[in-house]
Amino acid sequence: MAEITLLFSAFLAATILPLTSEAIFVAAIKSTMEPLDALIFASLGNALGVVFNYTIGRVFHDRAKEKLLA
Repeated sequence: MAEITLLFSAFLAATILPLTSEAIFVAAIKSTMEPLDALIFASLGNALGVVFNYTIGRVFHDRAKEKLLA
């Protein structure tokens, strides 16, 4: 369960939401999670957040451009 929580918090921190995942990362390491596993899940969540942001930018680029230039 700590893995999913860490992944989700890293995902949200990588998006536009003003969250930090460092506290959850440290808490996961201090619990029973191995540091390498925590690093992998946090990195995966961050990478997925970046892909999400990129996709949102690609999808809404033309709409935003039209509104800003109108």
